[in-house]
Amino acid sequence: MTTHHFNIKRWKFLIAVRSEALKKLHDLISKSDSVDSKQRDDVQIQLQLKSAMYIENYITTQWALADSITAMVGRVFCIQNVGGNDQSPAKLVPHFISKTREKTLAGVLYESLQHDFIRERVLISYAIRNIIIHSGGYVNHSDLLEPDSLFRISEKGWKSITSKVNQNDSQEVKSDFFRGQDYLNIVKLFEICEKGIDKALMILVAVACQTLNTHIEFLQSLE
Repeated sequence: MTTHHFNIKRWKFLIAVRSEALKKLHDLISKSDSVDSKQRDDVQIQLQLKSAMYIENYITTQWALADSITAMVGRVFCIQNVGGNDQSPAKLVPHFISKTREKTLAGVLYESLQHDFIRERVLISYAIRNIIIHSGGYVNHSDLLEPDSLFRISEKGWKSITSKVNQNDSQEVKSDFFRGQDYLNIVKLFEICEKGIDKALMILVAVACQTLNTHIEFLQSLE
C-alpha cells in the first residue's frame, strides 16, 4: 500500500480537473444557447470542436481517477494476481462491478456495489467512456450524439450505450431505460453518473481503510 500513498495528491488533482471540465461543458451550453441564429452555422463547428474536446477531457479524467483509486484498494480486496499486479492493476468495472467480478473479488464486497444507484450509473459512464475513447464517439455506423446537437444523445447512441452496459451487467438494462430528459443530455448524464461513481469509490476507500486498520491492530496484538 505504501507505493500508493503519493496517489492522494494525484486524486485531488484529477478531481479538480474533472470539475473544471464539467464547468467548461456548462459554459459551452450557455454559449450555444446565446448564439444568434444568423451566426449559428459559422459558430457551430467551433462549438462542436470544443464540445468534443471537453467531453473527452471529462470522461477520460473521470476514469483515470476511478482506476487510480481501485488500483490501490484492489490490493486489499482482490486476489493476489490482480491486486498485486502493478502492470495490470484492479479496475472499477471488471473487478468490482461487472458480472465477472466473482473471479477476482473478495466476498466482503461482492454485493456491496450492486445497488442500482451505483451499478447502473457506473456502467453507463463506463460504456460512454469506451465509445468515446475507442471509437471517437462513433459506433454502429452512427454518432453518439445527434448531428445537430452539441450534447443530445442520439437514439442509436443510447442503444449502443445500453448494449455495452448489458455486456457487463447481470441485470439487463433495457434500451428505453433512463429515457428521461436528463439522460438525453450527455452533460446532465455525466453529473448523474458521477454521483454513482463517487459513491462506489467512497465505499471502496472507506472499507479498505477500515480493513487495513483492523489488520494492523491484529498484527500489533501478536507482538
